[in-house]
Amino acid sequence: MFLGLTAVLFDLDNTVYGYDECHEGGLRQSFEVGRDLHENFETFQKFCLTYEAAKNQVKLPLKGKAAGHCRFLYFKNQIESAFGRTRHHETANLHNAYWEGYFAKMVIEPGSKELLTRLRDKGVPTAWVTNFTTERQFQKLERLGLIDATDFLVSSEEVGSEKPTPEGIYRALKLLGIQPSPSVILVGDNLGEDREAASSAGVGFIWYRKNSIIELNPQYSFPSAESWHQLKELLL
Repeated sequence: MFLGLTAVLFDLDNTVYGYDECHEGGLRQSFEVGRDLHENFETFQKFCLTYEAAKNQVKLPLKGKAAGHCRFLYFKNQIESAFGRTRHHETANLHNAYWEGYFAKMVIEPGSKELLTRLRDKGVPTAWVTNFTTERQFQKLERLGLIDATDFLVSSEEVGSEKPTPEGIYRALKLLGIQPSPSVILVGDNLGEDREAASSAGVGFIWYRKNSIIELNPQYSFPSAESWHQLKELLL
């Protein structure tokens, strides 16, 4: 479909694996560790409510910053709200349990590794462009067996702003030595972040909508895919 494909940029979370299952697995693991610490944590529902409240409290002053995704800050705030003080050991335990549960549920999307290999074999430059912290995204890619699957990883942490701003795309293309154009394609799941970032940067967009609750609108001017096998048909 995309003749003269110049480069492909990929979102990571909820594109190459399903985020929701991993997040719930992380919360359940944290709950098991923290359920006896405080009455606010005695049921999974209570634990999730206090977690969400803590997350919102952390995100408010960090909007658009990678630190706004930091689970350690969420658990730190959650513990402080329950106990009225910082408790380092309990915060670290909840945080470590979350990522253990998260990674335990992580499953790579079928066909993703094969498509990334095909693109590399055809000499098509590739990069991840993601809203998160760099170290954690490296850990996810390692867990998925994709640590060397693309040429570059660009995180919002390193560029100082998140999609839908286009800075991550610009940084990736600079590293690849490529100018923005419609023959550069960004693949992502989020219509509000990925599509807007692609539009702002002047590159093409494919909506990966497998995990989306948003219905496909026939008026959309961009292609979409429900699997990486469909992505392969669109790209190659």
